[in-house]
Amino acid sequence: MQPQTEQERNLRRMALVTLVTLALSLGFVAWWLYEGVGFFKDEMSFSSALGPRKGPRIPLPAGTVPRDGMGFDNVELGKPPLQVNYNPALGAKLYHDQCGFCHAASGRGDTAVGMEYDPRPPDLNVAVPRQSDRQLFDAISNGMVTAEIATSPPIGRRWHAFRQYLSEAQRLQVVDYLRRQFGQGKPPALPPATTILHPAYHIVGNPPAPPQRGRP
Repeated sequence: MQPQTEQERNLRRMALVTLVTLALSLGFVAWWLYEGVGFFKDEMSFSSALGPRKGPRIPLPAGTVPRDGMGFDNVELGKPPLQVNYNPALGAKLYHDQCGFCHAASGRGDTAVGMEYDPRPPDLNVAVPRQSDRQLFDAISNGMVTAEIATSPPIGRRWHAFRQYLSEAQRLQVVDYLRRQFGQGKPPALPPATTILHPAYHIVGNPPAPPQRGRP
């Protein structure tokens, strides 16, 4: 077997470097798709604040009762309504961790994330006074049905069923916080959560493009 020439050794080195670079690039792209844009996740996984999920809420077979009640609330299991010692600080933390990145501290839904939604999150200062506590709890627990929401990946017509993320007691704490914070219908004193410095007119939530000269 003839010894390799310097040129052959260089070609082998280049081939090895190319293969390693390609493997690292593919690994980075896979990580970016998963962590960066959430391609392999559902939409609510984008927030690192979300806690462990419960199992899926499935219909009960006739004449049966779930062993541990996972995904079901007391009333659905034929039990008395859950009694909760309301803690304003806990309610505020749950709202901040689970809701604020879309709805904003002011409740206006004008965060950078919230403004990307189509339709936008409702202004809680207007919506909360119009809803009973039961209606708020149901909306938080079961999500809302709207027109198809323009998200990537798509999440369909029903969105944000927080019974998958929060216990019944936690959801009740959120309702209590919403009532305390937004139930009076007063305009929020906080400044806007997002200031658009460089509008991108194709992005939902940005101001419309100014009319061009000579066009209506």
